Amino acid sequence: MVRKRNIKYRKRLDASMASAAGKEEQKAAIMEAGTNKTGLLVGDAESDSEDEHDVPDFVGDASSPPAKSDEHKRFEIEFENLGFTLPTGVEIMRGVTGDLKPGRLCAVMGPSGAGKTTFVSLLTNKAKRTSGTIRINGIEEELSKYRKLIGFVPQEDVMLRELTVRDILMHSALMRLPVEWSNKRKKDLVLETISFLGLDHIMDNVIGNEEERGISGGQRKRVNIGMELVAAPSVLFLDEPTSGLDSATSFEVCSLLHTIAREQFMTIAAVVHSPSPAAFNQFDDLLLLGKGGRIIYFGHRAEAIKYFERIGFTMREGESAADFFMEVATGRVPCRLTSAFRPTQLFTCWENYKAGLDPTLPLKDTRGTLKRKTVKSTGSKAKFFVAAGAMGRSIGAYFADVGGEMRDTVRGLFTKDPVRRTPNPFTVFYLCYLRACTQLYRNPGAFWFDQVVHLLCGIFISVGTQANDYLGLYPQAVCRQAPPALSQGPGCQKAVDQLPGSGMFICLGLLFGGVAVGAGTFGRERVVYWRDASSGMATLPYFMAKWIADIPRIIIAAIMYTLALILFLPFRQRLFEIFDLVLVLYFAAFSMGYFLSSVIKPQSVALAATGFVLLWSMLFGGVNPQLQNVMQTGFYAPIRWLWSVSAPRWAIEAWYIKEAGARPWIELHTMPLRQGAYDSGNYATALVSIVYIGLGWALLAILGMKLVNRDKQK
Repeated sequence: MVRKRNIKYRKRLDASMASAAGKEEQKAAIMEAGTNKTGLLVGDAESDSEDEHDVPDFVGDASSPPAKSDEHKRFEIEFENLGFTLPTGVEIMRGVTGDLKPGRLCAVMGPSGAGKTTFVSLLTNKAKRTSGTIRINGIEEELSKYRKLIGFVPQEDVMLRELTVRDILMHSALMRLPVEWSNKRKKDLVLETISFLGLDHIMDNVIGNEEERGISGGQRKRVNIGMELVAAPSVLFLDEPTSGLDSATSFEVCSLLHTIAREQFMTIAAVVHSPSPAAFNQFDDLLLLGKGGRIIYFGHRAEAIKYFERIGFTMREGESAADFFMEVATGRVPCRLTSAFRPTQLFTCWENYKAGLDPTLPLKDTRGTLKRKTVKSTGSKAKFFVAAGAMGRSIGAYFADVGGEMRDTVRGLFTKDPVRRTPNPFTVFYLCYLRACTQLYRNPGAFWFDQVVHLLCGIFISVGTQANDYLGLYPQAVCRQAPPALSQGPGCQKAVDQLPGSGMFICLGLLFGGVAVGAGTFGRERVVYWRDASSGMATLPYFMAKWIADIPRIIIAAIMYTLALILFLPFRQRLFEIFDLVLVLYFAAFSMGYFLSSVIKPQSVALAATGFVLLWSMLFGGVNPQLQNVMQTGFYAPIRWLWSVSAPRWAIEAWYIKEAGARPWIELHTMPLRQGAYDSGNYATALVSIVYIGLGWALLAILGMKLVNRDKQK
């Protein structure tokens, strides 16, 4: 089936490439006549670039990016006096003014601490600016209003490594393109994008990771960009798109971006650190920030060298322009106008230049720059109040953000999105479910390895839990005739009851396996979820899709554990009753794993899971301390509810009820079980309680996904 589908897509891709070649021939003819396909005069398009050779030849297998959609909108983004101050009073950015224009590629550069990523966050409203205004096509409004038309390519290649190139791009397109588009149109756009990015020969290859070899780093970078291109955005931001790439691959990536900006009149800005000269030449504009988030230069890239020459900085022959600008920004290049140059003077130089004044004045008059500021030390009490105030404002901003999202979510249920209507929650669930199933079941080896883990856990517990017996009370006549040593011991004074202990160990083994595997469901793709959520994906349908896709794993794990458990365990109850108990406990264990992975970093989940399992199984399992003491002792009254929400506590009771009911001792059928702690009629109640507890952990997992790491979901 998969092979037939691949052949079908390969044929469509070949047809798409043939169509693209025909379009290129038509474009060439039009350009000979004096216009390009956007309807602009060729001379006008070229005048938008400083040098004719700056417009690159296409590097991939096609000669133009996918055609613009009918809904494509040009964005000119103007920003004025952008500022951002932390609640503690630390200023991160100040006075950033300029504009990003459609059809142009802007490089955002600066040393560490210059606020490059903060600049993008303020533009997209991921971080709330403390000052400044933003205008979209001349209208003052937030860019976040058009979130569905904005693409963001993170520095890391955030994608599911188990999927193929086509799987990833197709999922992104189906999730984010307008619902008015037909499936054929969406698939054609994906194939055009694959062809444009030069990925057609590897479109059915898995991405791969450090262990499983897949596509190369440069190809992953193209897929990273393609995930946004298939969403037909109007604005594209990129964070370090050339990091980790060699100079040739960096040039290819920047050439692709340049071509996209030109052909689709897309507004593109990329945060870059140290691009190669060839890659840097593909950028039209340069925003150079200094430490403290202030502008050193913003304008045409080709004119930047002239500006710095004017204020006293000369680039050495053969030196990279990008490296030269970074050296100037950090104060490593001497200024010929003054021997007392300090990088902070560059801010005033630029402000003078934009105001029409002489930009060299701050460098000629250095009296103000040589004076040291006297910083008054803040008392410890004042520091405490400043910190407390900052914390209070942060908490208030957090809850305001959560409330605003809830309000927008409810409003979206009853109003039509004026920007772009994307798939409804049911479609999102279906698409995420298909993707989750592909992840889980495409690689049978990984799937069955998890099941072997459950099988081994069951075997270990089966071997180690041989003491699953109950020695009841002898008749009183026998005890009266027995010697004192026997009449005061087990059998006469109390029963030998090993059932709670065996139940606890069964829970321990099951929870260790279930929580560990469940934690991997979301823990291994936290960053992928963050990226999808930032592009508008709803959390609930995504969570439900992953959860439903896990059901076969839960059922098979229960079968494996049950079959292994009964190998050596001397049980008395019926086999299907053991399976029922194991199944509902696995359900709760997976949900507990979901919760842990939603609030704890992946590298810490394993250790946290160990403590988590021991806490609920041994401390709140009702064995030690014994449940009857917990229920009868006033000391436990404030926390008694913890035993009620412990899945192992109910599982041990269910185990006890069935094991005790299958044994012939009279007191097990005529007296309260375990001194009144357990009720023989509570078996169904115990199983239902475990299911409810599992649902509760799943709900906490959803809340954890939404309420923790919110800044990464924007």
